[in-house]
Amino acid sequence: MGDFYDGVKKISYAVSIGLPDIPMHLREEYQRNLLKFDAVSVREEEGADLLKKYFGTKAQTVLDPTLLLDAGEYRKIKKKLKTPDKTGGKYIACYFLKEQNTYGDTVKAYAKEKKMNIAGYTHCEENKHWMQHMDAAGPGEFLSLIDKADTVFTDSYHGAIFSLLFHKEFYLFPRFSKNDPLNQNSRIRQLQKWFGIDRIIESYQDIKHCRKLDYSDFEVRLSQAGQLSKKFMEESLAGNAVFS
Repeated sequence: MGDFYDGVKKISYAVSIGLPDIPMHLREEYQRNLLKFDAVSVREEEGADLLKKYFGTKAQTVLDPTLLLDAGEYRKIKKKLKTPDKTGGKYIACYFLKEQNTYGDTVKAYAKEKKMNIAGYTHCEENKHWMQHMDAAGPGEFLSLIDKADTVFTDSYHGAIFSLLFHKEFYLFPRFSKNDPLNQNSRIRQLQKWFGIDRIIESYQDIKHCRKLDYSDFEVRLSQAGQLSKKFMEESLAGNAVFS
C-alpha cells in the first residue's frame, strides 16, 4: 500500500476498513503506510474512529464512489436482461453473496404474497433451485436486474446502494454475524446513518417492522453527502489536506 508513484500526491478516497477492529499484527503496517498519504478518507465513521484511535490519523468519512453518480448515469450502461414476465413483468430481484444462507423461506413467502416471480444472482447453490438464476451476466446486466425489479432482496452493500439509487423497495439480510471477526456490517450501518434507512431483516416477519422508504428525503441527503465528498477531493487535490 502506498509504495507506488513515489514523489506524487497520494489521496485515499472512500477506503473501507470494514472490520470491527484493526488486527494487532497489521497495525505497524497501517502506521507505516498511512504516513505516505497526503489526505485520507474512509467509507465508515467506525473506520475513521479506528484510524484516530490507533494512529492519530484524521480521516474524512465520504460516500462510496458508486453513490457519486445518479441513476441516470447508470442507466446509460445497462444491458438487456431477460427477466420473468409471467406476472405482468413484476418480479423480485435477489443478489446474494453469502455462500451458505437461509434466505429462501423469507423471499419465497414474500413472492407468494405478492404473486411475483424471483430472479437474481447467488453464490449459494441451494438458492438456484427456487429462483431464475442469471448465470452469464456482468455489471450492465446487474444494473438492469435491479432497475427493472419491483422489489430487491440482498445481503450486499452494493446491492443496497443500487436499490437506493434506483428507488426500489428493498430488504437487506445481514451477511455477517455480530461475533464474526471479519464482520463488515459497519458498511451497512453507515448507509443507515447517511440516509436514515431501516431495511435490515432476518425473517419474513421483520418486513412489517421496516420503516417506509422516503426517496425524496434520500435524494436530499444524497446530494448533501455528495457535495461533502466532492469537496474533500477538491480540497485535497488543492493541497488543503485533512490528513494529520
